[in-house]
Amino acid sequence: MTERLSLCDAQTALTPIEQLVLEQLPHPAHEIVDDPQCELQDGHEGPHAALAQESGTDDTWWLLWAPDGVKLAVRGEELKRRLHRLPSCTAVSPEDADEECRLPATHPGAHSFAMESSGPRTPSAECRKKIAAALREDIDAGERAYYDEIEAQLTAPGTPLPLLTESEALALAMMLRL
Repeated sequence: MTERLSLCDAQTALTPIEQLVLEQLPHPAHEIVDDPQCELQDGHEGPHAALAQESGTDDTWWLLWAPDGVKLAVRGEELKRRLHRLPSCTAVSPEDADEECRLPATHPGAHSFAMESSGPRTPSAECRKKIAAALREDIDAGERAYYDEIEAQLTAPGTPLPLLTESEALALAMMLRL
């Protein structure tokens, strides 16, 4: 296996306005990270970039921020930071055709598949519901009836849960994580 390149260690905190803008985006893909880390290759030139949110279809919002001595120019105006919708890089890993670069197009340095991972993002509540629905579609009718019964017991007001077997407790724990 090829050794992965290091990520930039720059980190920032979202401003309240940035947080508000990201919370208002339709169909968020993941939970907002309050203190995003730059996802570019360590030692890159220019502004830092961190994925802020993916929204709707192909809307990828990046937080760009300029370290001291670096200019971030937007329409002729010099800024310190900006939320910006950027197209995605189209590069694909030569080792795995299913692994695409997760950085914005025209990013400096290496592609994301050649670097350390910035870590998984927690799917948004909306995405978790879609994942749960897709998983439920894949189970047979007998299993579905069983899980529906457990879910009904969990949501029934004032009804105590009966004692659970170990396999029932495991199934319940898996459902609650969805």
